[in-house]
Amino acid sequence: MYLACLVAAPVLTTYLGLVPVGPGLAAPAGTAVSALTTWARGAAIDAYGRSVVLLMWLPGSVLAALLAPASLVVATVLAFFATELVTAAAWKALRPHGKWAVAGAVLAAGVVIDIVTYAAIAGLPIAAVTLGKLVAKVWIAAVVGAAGLMMCRFAGSARLR
Repeated sequence: MYLACLVAAPVLTTYLGLVPVGPGLAAPAGTAVSALTTWARGAAIDAYGRSVVLLMWLPGSVLAALLAPASLVVATVLAFFATELVTAAAWKALRPHGKWAVAGAVLAAGVVIDIVTYAAIAGLPIAAVTLGKLVAKVWIAAVVGAAGLMMCRFAGSARLR
């Protein structure tokens, strides 16, 4: 799933451009995928280790470059990389507190880094896309959090691990 997220973000933005995320707000279409990447990266680190996850960047970037313009791929890869360095360290430090609780905190930390880095490199006006990307990521975090709660309830677990 993590590798798919790396490829999907620039491809979605290439074909769908800016999408509405609220009244008068828009965000690049790949924003939803970049928000999911936080959770997918954490799950991949748990399953394969940090080194393997970092190596996934190479095939993910190459495949994305075949499907999307170089400017979006560069902006996406550098924004993801900057965000990943910070959020991977946060995930590891906070992981003992439970996946779902950590996902929210890590997502919040990564949002600012992702928005500013991506907009600056892609040549988008930072002020114009910041609120739209923030709203989109909050929606995704709410959906992922609700899904996690539902999965725990259905599994009969009182703990969010």
